[in-house]
Amino acid sequence: METNELYLKTAFCFMACDGEIASEEIKLIKKLAANSDLFKGLNISDLLNSYVDDINTKGEAFLSNFLYDISKLNLSPEIELQ
Repeated sequence: METNELYLKTAFCFMACDGEIASEEIKLIKKLAANSDLFKGLNISDLLNSYVDDINTKGEAFLSNFLYDISKLNLSPEIELQ
């Protein structure tokens, strides 16, 4: 997983962990994508749609899998803080 996708998926998981994905949260992510290089090179709409589908079908397992996946990444201290 590329760093920019890690940031996007992390933001999504934080949005979803309260059990609701508000449209305002999605709009904020899209605004960040449009106004910065944070998610450069990613198809934000496709990835967000994919994440929504996954969390709707897998529920808590989606979040558990995400936490497992990031535990296996070898991230620098700087990337971990970001």
